[in-house]
Amino acid sequence: MFKYKIASITTLCSINILLGCGGDSSIKTNKDLDKDKTHSSLFSLTKASSSTLETHIKNGLYQKSISTEVNYTLESTQDSVAAPTTAAKSDSFSTTITQENNVDEGDRIKYDGEYIYIANNKQYYYALENDSNNADNNADNNANTIKIVRRDNQGDLEKISETIAFEEESSIDSIYLATNKLAVLSNVYNFTPYYSPLSFASEIFIPREQKFNVSLLNVSDPTTPLAEVSYTIDGSLLSSRRIDNTLYVISSYVPYIEGVTYASTDTEKKNNLDKINNTELDALLPSYEKSSGEVESLVNVNNCYLPQNTDDTNGFEGIVTLTTISIDAPYEIESTCINARVAGIYATTKSVYLYGTDYTVAEDNTYSEQSVIHKFSINDNLTYAASGDLDGRFGWHNPSLRFSEDNEYLRVITTEGDRTEGYHHKVNILKENDASLDLVAQLPNDEHPTLIGKINEDDITQEEIKSVRFFEDKAYIVTFLNTDPLYVIDLSNNENPIIAGALEIPGYSSYLHPISDKLLVGIGQNIDINRLTDTNTPSTTPIVEGAKVSLFDVSDITNPTEINSIVYAGGYTPVEFNYHALSYLKTSDGSHRFALPIERWGQTQVTDNLGNTIHMWQQENFLALLEITEPDLAPQIVEVGNVQAGGNDTPNNSWYTSGWDDRSIIHNNDVYYIHGANVWKSNWLSPLDITGPY
Repeated sequence: MFKYKIASITTLCSINILLGCGGDSSIKTNKDLDKDKTHSSLFSLTKASSSTLETHIKNGLYQKSISTEVNYTLESTQDSVAAPTTAAKSDSFSTTITQENNVDEGDRIKYDGEYIYIANNKQYYYALENDSNNADNNADNNANTIKIVRRDNQGDLEKISETIAFEEESSIDSIYLATNKLAVLSNVYNFTPYYSPLSFASEIFIPREQKFNVSLLNVSDPTTPLAEVSYTIDGSLLSSRRIDNTLYVISSYVPYIEGVTYASTDTEKKNNLDKINNTELDALLPSYEKSSGEVESLVNVNNCYLPQNTDDTNGFEGIVTLTTISIDAPYEIESTCINARVAGIYATTKSVYLYGTDYTVAEDNTYSEQSVIHKFSINDNLTYAASGDLDGRFGWHNPSLRFSEDNEYLRVITTEGDRTEGYHHKVNILKENDASLDLVAQLPNDEHPTLIGKINEDDITQEEIKSVRFFEDKAYIVTFLNTDPLYVIDLSNNENPIIAGALEIPGYSSYLHPISDKLLVGIGQNIDINRLTDTNTPSTTPIVEGAKVSLFDVSDITNPTEINSIVYAGGYTPVEFNYHALSYLKTSDGSHRFALPIERWGQTQVTDNLGNTIHMWQQENFLALLEITEPDLAPQIVEVGNVQAGGNDTPNNSWYTSGWDDRSIIHNNDVYYIHGANVWKSNWLSPLDITGPY
């Protein structure tokens, strides 16, 4: 296992990955912890008995309450999103981009060609309170709502309803649309974070109550959505997927025992131990509350799993639950629980993979990383299939993008090391064998030793992975330190991966969107290497910095090239962090259209009544429209125009609403831009013709 020294640790686990870190295995005592015992999360799973499950949870809770050491998560494993695995088919309107075909992902908006369903959190309304143009936005401005807007045959919009999906204090995470049903997933903010991202081990909070909500609305009549079921579930929402009419929800849960606090004295430790041991197993497992007030257990002990090497000398305090809800018949839910460290989900139509990373800090101030993957097969019910472990981590940026299932193979990209000691990026090929995911190939290897990432004068690579995209029998990997190397990995033989070609250009792509086996779009940032202090080869020509969209020719995998690029000076796009902010449509005539929100700030000068010059920051939000022309002959990516938030009357947005959650829809030539709580309409052929807000 690759180990390296760390000078300092200043980042703890984020609240989005509550089970992404934790103490090593523990015994049920208040002293003499077994420091050398391998954490049990890194082994295949086995069905749990009630006694072993109870012991494992209690041991973990007790050790966490007295621990002065933490397995620090140095890179977030928050689940994120990716792009289609095959080129999108022609259609008349754009839909949510997903990592896998036929595996839907929750987003802020959903569209069925007639109705736009928009999740509005209350902060969007604060910016509108003094805006007379939005007097009709009279829903409860202290609540989170689902706004439904109808598109008529001429492309015009009309708001037809606005509904509070969940009454309690919450924030909508995402929505799904299927068969006249709208699933709304909300975070309920009535708990204290389990880990403080700004504290060290001695200041870690003992967990408080954690909850999230899943509500299903019947929208067969969108003017009056009707609530069918509402489940308020113990735990924190990690991620979700929809396959056909089944919703898969992954959540984490750490039991809350009143009176258990961080303990440093023997008396405090004994108090914690007594309270934990006097707690029944049922109180350590998550429950859910129906809208009727009826409370039921979320998990059945007979459907819980533990690592195979679990015994009474180790433990883990958290539960990860994979819950399935039938959208057609949502009145019963089923859950599978794992008492082990898991942080993310990757799903195909055949399988669901749960993954996580264990970070171990040694006494000599070195740490190592080992990751685990648990595979569940999708049949009539979810069935545990196999587990595997790999050295390294999956990274903090869109970790699910590093996974790709190809028939019986699972392709995964991992990273070890840091910029000081050098990164080791690896392409791993796993294959199921009985209950094990066995490593059958890896790159680099003895036959192909070239590292992924440029090697510096110290013979190490300091380049981090910025983005990964699998497409058919290839993987595209972007690394970055000073310039952007784009690597093309040939996976035509899964058991013999090779680096086929590479390209270096200024900046980097943090999201990759395959158009075909010939064209690839990269979205990220243009970086002027002249300002980077560690560059050895500064350019003599200053480079304009800002959001960058590049078109790559990957038809020759041994020689990828950048055809051209567009840079939005001084700006960024949310697509860099969440691909759901991108809209893509392949039209019936074969053209490729993209829409992506851009945000940037600039300074303006105003003069007050006394003649003083005042410098003011001005926010600008707009939707950039791009198109790939002549894709089969001489492709170029060109800028069609911009749709300004606020319309033509307020080209510089005065509402100060962040563009982080901006979305858009392309329907034939109609363009709909969702910024804050509003929708603006424009036309692809005349972007300056803007109407709204709706």
